[in-house]
Order: sequence, then C-alpha cells, then structure tokens
Amino acid sequence: MFPVLFTLGDFAFPTYGLLYLTSFLVSIAVLARLTRTEAMPFGKMYELGFGIAIAGEAGARLLFIIVEWDRFISGAIGMKQFLVAGRVVLGGVVVGSLYCIWVVRHYNLKPSRMLDGVLTGAALGMSIGRLGCLAAGCCYGKPTDLRWGITFTHPLAEKLNGTPLGIPLHPTQIVQFTAALLLFVYLLQLHRRKRFDGEVSAMFFLIAGLFRFGNEFLRGDPRGEAAGITTSQWVGLGMSAVAAIWMIYRSRRHRIESCG
Repeated sequence: MFPVLFTLGDFAFPTYGLLYLTSFLVSIAVLARLTRTEAMPFGKMYELGFGIAIAGEAGARLLFIIVEWDRFISGAIGMKQFLVAGRVVLGGVVVGSLYCIWVVRHYNLKPSRMLDGVLTGAALGMSIGRLGCLAAGCCYGKPTDLRWGITFTHPLAEKLNGTPLGIPLHPTQIVQFTAALLLFVYLLQLHRRKRFDGEVSAMFFLIAGLFRFGNEFLRGDPRGEAAGITTSQWVGLGMSAVAAIWMIYRSRRHRIESCG
C-alpha cells in the first residue's frame, strides 16, 4: 500500500521499518509493565527486552533463510529484499522465547513467569508488525473473488516482494493483525486470573500455532514446504502440540497441589 514513508534525497525510509521498530519497542514496554513486580530492576527489564528482541530478529532471519534456501542459492532473493522483509515471525518467537528462558535463570527468576510477560508483549508487537507487512505488500494472500480482497498497485511491492499488482488478494496481513490484537487482549485478561505461571505462554503458543496453520492456506507468497504443508505450518503445529502437552501437565499438577 505505502511501502515508502518518506524520502530524503536518494534515501527512502520504508514504512515497514518504522512499524517493525515500533512493534519491538511496544513489546518491550508491555514486558516491563507486566513484570514490574519481579525481583529485577526496572532498567534491567528493558535490557532483557532488547536482548529478546535481538534474539527474535536473529531467529526470524534464520528461519527465513531455511525456508527460502533454494531461492537464495538461485539468486531469486537479493540482499535488498532480504534486508527489507527477510523474516519468518514464528522463528523469532521460538528463538526469542528460548533466549528469555536462558537469561532469566541468571536472575533466579521463574522462566515461565517471565515468559508470560514476554509473549503477551509479543502478541501486540506481532499485530503492529503486520501493519508493516500490509504497507510493504509482503506476506500477501492468494488471489480471491471475495469482496474483502485488497489490490496492491505500488511497483516497489512487486520489486521487493514479488507481490502481484492489480489483482484482488486475500487480506492475510489484516487477518493476522486482527488475530494477534485479539490474542493480546485475551492474554492480558488471562494474566489477571491465571492459575499457574506459564499458562499465558502455553495459550499463546497454542492459539498462535493453530491460527498460523490455518492462515497459511490463504497465503500466496512462496512459503517453502515439506510433505504438502509449509514450514510455518509445521512450526505452528509443533508449537501447539508442545503447548497442549504443557497445559495438560501443569493443569494436573495444579489440581494436585491445590488438593494437597
């Protein structure tokens, strides 16, 4: 829609870049807010948040390379395209979460409690980030005859992302924005009534994984696949399966502890 926010001489500032940066900062602010009662200085919360953001960025980049390896080798994906939109969100979520668990142990905090705050912020960050995808034209949907289809016309979207121009496409970015925003609201409410630490994280992985599996059927950009489904669908299914097992285990343990 609007891939370039403004230009200064020969430099074009991408809208995606601003929204992506905003998503990081908002996620970190939510983390610091939700975990402010922990035995960690407030400033350290922001330091932890930036560390998670960097780890998440690395994970998102790495999974993109894995998914698009054949196109990297063939030269179909150039360095400029990779720098602008070379990310797979689920890779960032997984790596960022693992980094969080590893780091908080040094502060003698409960990783599951901290991760609840991290992933609640991540849900809001993912929502804002999808607006960046809409502006850039990446993560686009398949062609559709439905009235909700959106049509991209900016030549830069096609140049950087291969976005089809002049064709109504499923509004996958808007669907993902809405779903992530609703997930954030739900997780925020769950924080106030959760039964045990880690419940919020489990619900994030369960819901986000299942949604991503379904939404992938609407995506029209090259996804990379194995056994008939995309890499992101495999990651989503794995996230949901692990979350479901964790929920069953912790729910049973919570009932035993409550009765004891």
